[in-house]
Amino acid sequence: MTAKKSGRQSAESANQTRDNIVCAAAELFSRKGFNAVSIREIADEVGVSHGLIRHHFGNKLQIWIKICEFILDDVYQELEFVLNNLDPALAPNQRFFTLITTLQASHINDPKMMKLMADGFRGDDERFALFRELPQQIEALFEKELIKVQQQGYLKGMLASEVKWMMCIFAEAPALLEPMMRDTYASDLEQARLQHWRLVCRMVAAMLDIDMEQLPKVNSLSQVATPPIKYRSCSAC
Repeated sequence: MTAKKSGRQSAESANQTRDNIVCAAAELFSRKGFNAVSIREIADEVGVSHGLIRHHFGNKLQIWIKICEFILDDVYQELEFVLNNLDPALAPNQRFFTLITTLQASHINDPKMMKLMADGFRGDDERFALFRELPQQIEALFEKELIKVQQQGYLKGMLASEVKWMMCIFAEAPALLEPMMRDTYASDLEQARLQHWRLVCRMVAAMLDIDMEQLPKVNSLSQVATPPIKYRSCSAC
């Protein structure tokens, strides 16, 4: 019995170490870029040997792959969370508005995902491919909501892939052009992100014929963003 308990603890400890490595690497990659970060630097950040990192992952690309898995799993859970908490009586355009703007709040408030995606797109084809296609279950959730909106008469002809692209445009600009965003709104970073999100809300509302008086009135993106899930709740991130 003691041996089994010890084995479980060892497995849990190993899993925690792997998660810590992934979170630390994600933070470093988002700040400095994949190519500028070494295995040794990740090891120093976590407080483990670079040999242990190679034992768990083999090489830096394998860490990147695991980060992508974390992120995409988070996106799916975020989608489910938002959809499961929507009022069933909401009209399709209002549902879609809430879905889009809530996800935008999450990723504008915490831009690491967008920074990592941008770094992946600038990198080799293998890293780019990991972000190019959404997993089927994520695509299916977007497609289902988009079809309902189009049946209502909005976003005619728009593809789910174009919705994904639109969301990337909205969330990537504040992540990569932060100084310009702060200059645009002449405010600190938190307020600039909030103002950018409000701009996104107005643009999406216009596309979906949402009354501007119905737009969310919040003082912080944390009031709208989804709760941190695995990747965004990592202490190292």
